[in-house]
Amino acid sequence: FQGKVADSIEDFAVVRAPNAVSHFAPGSFANLPKTRAESLANWFHAGDWVDRGGHRSWSQEKALVTGYQAGRAAAEELERSLS
Repeated sequence: FQGKVADSIEDFAVVRAPNAVSHFAPGSFANLPKTRAESLANWFHAGDWVDRGGHRSWSQEKALVTGYQAGRAAAEELERSLS
Protein backbone atom coordinates (compact mmCIF):
# COMPACT_ATOMS: atom_id res chain seq x y z
CA PHE A 1 0.00 0.00 0.00
CA GLN A 2 1.13 3.52 -0.67
CA GLY A 3 0.04 7.01 0.20
CA LYS A 4 -3.10 7.83 2.16
CA VAL A 5 -4.40 4.25 2.14
CA ALA A 6 -1.27 2.88 3.80
CA ASP A 7 -1.17 5.75 6.26
CA SER A 8 -4.76 5.13 7.34
CA ILE A 9 -4.38 1.40 8.08
CA GLU A 10 -4.32 0.93 11.82
CA ASP A 11 -4.77 -2.82 12.04
CA PHE A 12 -5.24 -5.83 9.80
CA ALA A 13 -5.70 -9.57 10.15
CA VAL A 14 -5.40 -12.68 8.05
CA VAL A 15 -8.38 -14.94 8.66
CA ARG A 16 -8.19 -18.62 7.84
CA ALA A 17 -11.58 -20.20 7.17
CA PRO A 18 -11.02 -23.95 6.66
CA ASN A 19 -14.69 -24.62 5.82
CA ALA A 20 -14.97 -21.75 3.33
CA VAL A 21 -14.07 -23.76 0.23
CA SER A 22 -15.55 -26.72 -1.54
CA HIS A 23 -14.01 -30.12 -0.95
CA PHE A 24 -14.18 -32.90 -3.50
CA ALA A 25 -13.17 -36.53 -3.37
CA PRO A 26 -9.95 -37.67 -5.06
CA GLY A 27 -10.60 -38.50 -8.71
CA SER A 28 -13.84 -36.50 -8.90
CA PHE A 29 -12.23 -34.05 -11.34
CA ALA A 30 -12.84 -36.55 -14.14
CA ASN A 31 -16.60 -36.18 -13.61
CA LEU A 32 -16.83 -32.39 -13.67
CA PRO A 33 -18.95 -30.94 -16.49
CA LYS A 34 -17.40 -28.75 -19.17
CA THR A 35 -18.49 -25.12 -19.56
CA ARG A 36 -20.47 -26.08 -22.67
CA ALA A 37 -22.86 -28.97 -21.98
CA GLU A 38 -22.11 -31.95 -24.18
CA SER A 39 -25.64 -33.40 -24.32
CA LEU A 40 -27.81 -30.26 -24.33
CA ALA A 41 -27.79 -27.55 -26.98
CA ASN A 42 -27.59 -23.99 -25.63
CA TRP A 43 -26.81 -25.16 -22.09
CA PHE A 44 -23.78 -23.80 -20.29
CA HIS A 45 -22.31 -24.45 -16.84
CA ALA A 46 -20.59 -21.99 -14.50
CA GLY A 47 -19.24 -22.43 -11.00
CA ASP A 48 -16.21 -23.59 -9.09
CA TRP A 49 -17.17 -27.19 -9.85
CA VAL A 50 -16.89 -26.78 -13.66
CA ASP A 51 -13.92 -28.14 -15.63
CA ARG A 52 -12.57 -25.05 -17.34
CA GLY A 53 -9.73 -26.90 -18.99
CA GLY A 54 -6.76 -27.72 -16.83
CA HIS A 55 -7.31 -25.57 -13.75
CA ARG A 56 -8.01 -28.09 -10.98
CA SER A 57 -8.84 -25.83 -8.06
CA TRP A 58 -12.13 -24.70 -6.60
CA SER A 59 -12.61 -21.08 -5.64
CA GLN A 60 -14.66 -17.93 -6.09
CA GLU A 61 -12.20 -16.85 -8.75
CA LYS A 62 -12.81 -20.03 -10.73
CA ALA A 63 -16.56 -19.52 -10.40
CA LEU A 64 -16.15 -16.01 -11.83
CA VAL A 65 -13.93 -17.19 -14.68
CA THR A 66 -16.30 -20.02 -15.66
CA GLY A 67 -19.16 -17.51 -15.56
CA TYR A 68 -17.29 -15.39 -18.09
CA GLN A 69 -16.53 -18.48 -20.17
CA ALA A 70 -20.16 -19.62 -20.11
CA GLY A 71 -21.31 -16.13 -21.10
CA ARG A 72 -18.82 -16.02 -23.96
CA ALA A 73 -19.89 -19.49 -25.14
CA ALA A 74 -23.57 -18.45 -25.03
CA ALA A 75 -22.80 -15.30 -27.04
CA GLU A 76 -20.85 -17.33 -29.61
CA GLU A 77 -23.72 -19.79 -29.89
CA LEU A 78 -26.20 -16.95 -30.41
CA GLU A 79 -23.98 -15.34 -33.02
CA ARG A 80 -23.61 -18.68 -34.82
CA SER A 81 -27.39 -19.21 -34.85
CA LEU A 82 -28.02 -15.73 -36.28
CA SER A 83 -25.50 -16.03 -39.12
